Amino acid sequence: MSNASVPVTVFNTNTNACAIVVNRGNQISIPGTGPAQNWIAQQPNPGQLSYSNGSPAPNVFGSMGGNQVEVIVNGMPMGSPLYITIPQSGPVFSLQLYIFFSSNSSVSWTLLSNGQPIGSGVS
Repeated sequence: MSNASVPVTVFNTNTNACAIVVNRGNQISIPGTGPAQNWIAQQPNPGQLSYSNGSPAPNVFGSMGGNQVEVIVNGMPMGSPLYITIPQSGPVFSLQLYIFFSSNSSVSWTLLSNGQPIGSGVS
């Protein structure tokens, strides 16, 4: 069952702009941050991603299986894709994915549900 009312936001904490591809969906651009933005993590236009209490799908994070997120900088993938599992331990009212990278070969991430950490990793 899809729940389009659940906001899903991906935050780019880096100075370089990047793009993401969620579960082989459309490429979504996210601007970089810096002094002009008071170093606040940037996000894409809202409504491009959603959450489903079901299987992952293009541009849809799902709780029944792994989600694949590719991070792209300057047209090139950063490291290997992120594989993100969303626990089915409680209701999801919002998802926030923070992306961090410091080299051309790895990406770190942290996922929050309803503002609480539920996963993290490095690719």
